[in-house]
Amino acid sequence: MKQSYEYKKACLIFLTGLLIFSLFGCSSSGNGNYFTLRGTLIEAPNVISTVTAAQLDGIIINADLQTLAGNAKCDVTVAQINYRTIGVQAGEVTNASGVVLIPGGVQVFVPFEITSWQKVYGNLYHTASDVFNSPYDSYIETLFPTLLTPADLANLLPGGTPAQARDAMFVASYLNDLATNPNNATIIAGKKQDLLGWNPQAPTTLCGGLHDPTVKFPINAQAAYDDFTSRGGANVTLVDVDPEIQQKYGSVLASNPTLYWSSYHGTYESPFCSRVAKELFDLCK
Repeated sequence: MKQSYEYKKACLIFLTGLLIFSLFGCSSSGNGNYFTLRGTLIEAPNVISTVTAAQLDGIIINADLQTLAGNAKCDVTVAQINYRTIGVQAGEVTNASGVVLIPGGVQVFVPFEITSWQKVYGNLYHTASDVFNSPYDSYIETLFPTLLTPADLANLLPGGTPAQARDAMFVASYLNDLATNPNNATIIAGKKQDLLGWNPQAPTTLCGGLHDPTVKFPINAQAAYDDFTSRGGANVTLVDVDPEIQQKYGSVLASNPTLYWSSYHGTYESPFCSRVAKELFDLCK
């Protein structure tokens, strides 16, 4: 298995730059509070905003995605929740939260992962400046999860291509250790989040784009598919929507490569994978 500081991600379904996590817990009849606390809300849900059906339709129209998404069926209320769940270690109780996230590649996902794992395991770094360049080291640990608007968040994070943002945010020696040291604490923490080694019981579709610069297709969707099918996995399918992305947005790549790559994951890829997911769920009607 290839080592990566990105843990495995299967399928993210969201609409044109808006990722809404609908997280819920479940209880169990296991022994003690370890299981019975699972899913218990720590505080009342905090309603952040409501996106009307008309607003959603406006997003779809502006992105020229009517043929893929269709019309919005209802308004969407966005709420933040904080609840108890089980940790990664046996007997560990922790909390999790569901929030609205604005996908932004290396600028958002990776720092969120690293700072979260530091809070869980406490051994990824001694100080934030070991990993993050100035000025990000002074506030990155309290930035995520965030309720900031996309514009406000963008002002606090590096821009440019994924590679430019990576080099601006992360200390060069840290990146080198990630690439060369299999015992790097971030690598070890990432392996603990690995979603492989189990057998899907229901029909499962993995979707992504081969050239996604944010969630690397070969070490995420492809790796998961290879793992599942290595033990049979006849009910698992893999869909690469990169040809459709290139067909629809190839002119953007030719005229503005920076815009193309920064939009690939959050804007271009997601509607095609949402359509793939809808086709799967339609089979269950």
